[in-house]
Amino acid sequence: MLVTVEDTTTPTLIGPDDLTYEYGSTGHQLVWTASDSHPDTYRLRIDGITGDWTTWTGGEIAVAIDGLDIGTHTYFIEVRDISGNTVSDTVVVIVEDTTAPVLSSPDDIVMVFGETGHNITWWCEDLNPANYSVTLDGTVIASGTWTSNVTVVLDALPVGQHVILIVVTDGSGNSAEDSVTVTVQASTTGNTTTTSTTTTTTTNPNTTNPTGPSMGGQFAIILVLIVGAAIVSVIVIVMVLRKRMGA
Repeated sequence: MLVTVEDTTTPTLIGPDDLTYEYGSTGHQLVWTASDSHPDTYRLRIDGITGDWTTWTGGEIAVAIDGLDIGTHTYFIEVRDISGNTVSDTVVVIVEDTTAPVLSSPDDIVMVFGETGHNITWWCEDLNPANYSVTLDGTVIASGTWTSNVTVVLDALPVGQHVILIVVTDGSGNSAEDSVTVTVQASTTGNTTTTSTTTTTTTNPNTTNPTGPSMGGQFAIILVLIVGAAIVSVIVIVMVLRKRMGA
C-alpha cells in the first residue's frame, strides 16, 4: 500500500498594525510572528520593489524601517514552507513631518545711522529645509531657499524704529518665525549746531568817564606844556643878553 504524506498547510503569519512615525525619528521596525512545521524562506516587496528570498527558520521576522522618506510606503511579505505553501501580509507605513524648523531669536539692536558692520543672523535647522522670507516693516527684502543660516545686513537702514521679520518653512509646510526690532539713532558727528550770542550795550550820554581825559584832551595838554616851555626859554635868553650888554 502506497502512503502519501503531503503538507498543504500554509504557515501561520501574524502581522503588525499599520504604522505612522515622524520623519527623522529612529527605532522603528515591523515584526511578523510566523510559524510552520517546516519553515523555508520569506521575501519582502517594498513600494513595488521585490527583494530576494531569505532563509527563515521559524519564529519572528523583524524588518527595520528607519530612514524612509516622507510619504506612504507599502511593505508586502510572503512566507513559505518547504512544501511551497505560502502566506502573505501587507503593512502600510506612513512617514510624516509635523515638526516646525528650529529658529534662533537674536536680540533687538540699537545702532547709529551711518555706522557699518551691523547685521542679523538667524540660525535655522530642519531635516527638510525649504524656503525663507524676510520683511522690513512689512515689505519683503529677501527670500529664497535655506539650508542653515540666514543673514540680513542693516547698514542702509534710515533713522527710526524698524521691525524685521523672518519666516522659514520646511518641505512639509511647517514654519517658524521670529522678529527683531532695530532702532536707528541719528548721528551727531559733523552736525554740531553753533549758536551765535549777540550782546547789546546801552551808553548813557550823561555818564562821566571816571577813567580820565580822552585822547584828544591829553594831546591839547601836551601841546600847551610844549608852548609854555618855549616861551620860558625865550624870556631866559633875552634876560641873559640884556645883562651882558649892560655890563
